[in-house]
Amino acid sequence: EGTRHKESTEVLIEKKIYPSQECL
Repeated sequence: EGTRHKESTEVLIEKKIYPSQECL
C-alpha cells in the first residue's frame, strides 16, 4: 500500500496537483 501511495503522490507532483518540495 505504501508503494502505491508513493506512486500516486509522484504522479500528482508531475501533474502539479500535489504540492511539490519547491512549494514547501
